Order: sequence, then C-alpha cells, then structure tokens
Amino acid sequence: MGGKMDPHVKSFGEHLADFRQVLLRSLICLVVGVSIAIPFAPSVYQWLTVPFEHADLDVVLRVTEVGGGFSVFLRVGLWSGLLLSFPFLVVVAALYMLPALHVGEKQMVWKLGGASCVLFLMGSGMAYYWTVPVALRFMVRVEDWMQTPAIFWEVTSYIRFVTRLLLAFGIAFQLPVLVVMLGTAGLVTVDQLRAGRCYIITALFVLAMLVTPPDPFTMVLMAVPLVGLFEMTIWILRALERKREAAPPVG
Repeated sequence: MGGKMDPHVKSFGEHLADFRQVLLRSLICLVVGVSIAIPFAPSVYQWLTVPFEHADLDVVLRVTEVGGGFSVFLRVGLWSGLLLSFPFLVVVAALYMLPALHVGEKQMVWKLGGASCVLFLMGSGMAYYWTVPVALRFMVRVEDWMQTPAIFWEVTSYIRFVTRLLLAFGIAFQLPVLVVMLGTAGLVTVDQLRAGRCYIITALFVLAMLVTPPDPFTMVLMAVPLVGLFEMTIWILRALERKREAAPPVG
C-alpha cells in the first residue's frame, strides 16, 4: 500500500499556487514602481540626457513626430519603474525559493540577491557615465566620415538607445551571480570553467555584440568588463570550493 505523504512536501498544485503569488507580487511591485516613477518622468528624462551633454556633440535632440513626447514619457516611466522595482523583484524571487533551502543556502541567496542589485547598478552606472558618451561620439565620427552629418537626433531614438544600453549592461553584469549559483548547485566547477575559458570569452564577446549598438567599439566596452567579471567569478568559486572542502562532514 502507498505510504503517507510527507506533510512538509508541497504538491504540484501548491507549488503552482505559490508561483502565481510570485507573479502577482512581481506585477504589483512593477505597477507600484511605475506609479512612483511616472510623476518624475521629466526629471528622469533630463537625467538621461546628461550623457548626451557630456559627449559635447554638435547635434541637438528634437521631437519630429506627433506624439513623440508621449512616447518618450511612456518609455521613461516604464523603464524607470522597472529599475525602481528591481530590488523588490529580487526579494520576491528570493522569498519564493527560501522555504526549500537549508540555512546556509538561504544565506547564500540573500548574499547573491544583494550582489545582484550592486552589480546591476555597477553595470548601468558604467554605461551611463562612460559607455553612452563614448558610443555617441563614435556615432558622430562615423557620420562625419560617411559625409552624412546629422543636424539633430530624434529624442525617442536617443532614449531607446540609452535605456537599452543601461539595461543591457545591468543584466550583463549579472554574470558572476549566475555562475556562482551554478557552481553552488554543483552544475559547474572551477576546472570546467578554466578548461572552457577560451570558448566562454568568445561567447561573452558574441553576447556583447548582440546587446550593444552595431559598432565594434561599444561591443569591446562591454565585453572587456565581462571578461574581468568572469575571471573574478572563477576566483570566488574556487574560494567557495575550498571552504566546502574544509567543512567537516555532516553526520
């Protein structure tokens, strides 16, 4: 006869209900973030144009289509709300996973969650203060070289360009978190990462090419920090492996 089910083990339906709650809470966080960000959309727009001003270009930003200002308002509000709600989305995801984890694993999740937020800000900050101005100057030089200088750029195109780069760098800088999670779960080891270093670095350059504007300079600006983060992650994983090896056996 079948044995009794462990009362602490959730059924598939209960897991599905919990996942629906995660989606609902994530949606609520996003809606609240967007609602808070919308009144500040004009200030956020001015903030997003700072890299353009720092690039010191002989180009101006203009709205050239009906409803262009409204499109900028929607894009700025949505992306600002997403960035504002990102830490809370991480917390919601962590709370969903924590009940199934041991004490040490729970501590690791909180540490990785904090590291994820810090790395996202680092990646976005690097794009904002360095990559965007450099990429804009590069675009102008290409236009001058092609003898197709622009008198103005469309505002919606510029905002799309900037928000895409900020988000791309923020997400790309999650690489150490992802690799540490895989290493902690035993899916990858330091030896495997070292053996596949050439292939991984090539993949990082391909990733940078896909998520950055179509110019090699911006691609390199993303790929080089990613390679540095990858090397740092190997060092972190090696330290975790040594700590695990030095720990006394359980039982």
